[in-house]
Amino acid sequence: MKKSIIAVVIAGAVSISFMTRSASAQTIAVSKNFPALAIVGSVSMLSIELMTISDNSPDTNAQIDFGEIASGQVPWGTAPRECMKITVQDNSPAWRIRVYSDSYATVPDTGTWGLQYGGLKGDAPGTKVPLGWHCRPDNSANAEGGPYMGNPSSGTTNGWTFVKDLRDLDDPSTLDDPSTPQIESDESFAGSEAAGYCNIAFGTAGSTRIVRPNVTGGNEELPLQSTPFYLYFEGEFSGAPAASYTGTIKFDLVNQ
Repeated sequence: MKKSIIAVVIAGAVSISFMTRSASAQTIAVSKNFPALAIVGSVSMLSIELMTISDNSPDTNAQIDFGEIASGQVPWGTAPRECMKITVQDNSPAWRIRVYSDSYATVPDTGTWGLQYGGLKGDAPGTKVPLGWHCRPDNSANAEGGPYMGNPSSGTTNGWTFVKDLRDLDDPSTLDDPSTPQIESDESFAGSEAAGYCNIAFGTAGSTRIVRPNVTGGNEELPLQSTPFYLYFEGEFSGAPAASYTGTIKFDLVNQ
């Protein structure tokens, strides 16, 4: 674009003004379009390694081992020798990892076993041990034998959450809020699952958040989606009757 400059001398001062000419109009002579395409393959990977808490080494026993428990244990004060190192890679728009026990082939007799079964099942009728879980973004707590344990009922303070069982039933005697008795809570596995209670982590195609009820917002974002995090278990053996306790802990990576 060309410009004309006119200098005008007025009383010894120089005043400069600018004059511009408008650009010529442009006309598209020819336009061509090309479709664009990209395909991203689906990735869903969940890696879980058992790690010995005492020395951070891989554990080859392939089981969560509480060992032989002496009577008179502190309530919610018994941990297995292992923690779990978990890594996820998933590029679905939304995903989550849930944990639960699957220790009963069918719904047990409620008169003998009650309504809640999350944890370990004893080999004597009605004997069971509740379990809790706790997530950490690293394994720094292993230097002190694992994270400080506590009753999952105080999870917003200590970070622990009850393990649910696939056969758990709703307890009709419990309420969400005594001030609103018309609203009942749902402790069944289906109800807990729908509320997100069984989730230990969730994310998007590029992020991972671990569930931590004792931090602001109830969760913590990891630096990368594939950054490993650590899961710990505890058991309530303080009043456990003499029996041999076993169970199956399951992890599901769920795409939403």
